[in-house]
This record gives sequence, C-alpha cells and structure tokens, in this order.
Amino acid sequence: MLSKDTHNSLPGVPAAAGPRDVAAAFLNALAAREFTGAQSLLAQGIQFRMLVPGRLMTDQGANATIRRFASWFAGPTSSRWRPPAFRRSKAVRW
Repeated sequence: MLSKDTHNSLPGVPAAAGPRDVAAAFLNALAAREFTGAQSLLAQGIQFRMLVPGRLMTDQGANATIRRFASWFAGPTSSRWRPPAFRRSKAVRW
C-alpha cells in the first residue's frame, strides 16, 4: 500500500510507523472522508483489486484507487440521511 521511503514524511503517521500504523491512518482518513489524506498514504503505483458481486475489478495508481473509494464512501453527509429499510414480506412462501 505504501512505499517504505515515503511513510516517514506523512502527516499523522509516526516516523517509526509500521504497516498497522499506516493502515490505521488510512482507515481513519477514509472514515473522516479525507480522501486527499488517504491518497497520500498510498504508493503511486498501487494495483487495487476488488472483488465485487459477479467479477473481479482492478484500478491502477493512487488517483484511480482513491476515486474508487470516494465513489463508495463520499455519499450523503446529512445527519438526517438513513439507509433504506429492508422490505419485509407479509407472507412467507416455502
């Protein structure tokens, strides 16, 4: 995910950071929707592979990878937004 030479200069990541520290910083950035910060934690030549229903997809490079994450996680920011409720059937068919 991250080149060994770069992680020493990243904001929010200690100089002696290990892979778990970098992964935690990446997840914290995603949770906060700080996509620029998350992108700074990725190696420029990253090959991102994702298994989605029905197929395997890939993205090449940090820009494409972070755009993919943003398309997944940059959704509604309103505190009033709620995920749609599942429909419950009134009858069960066997």
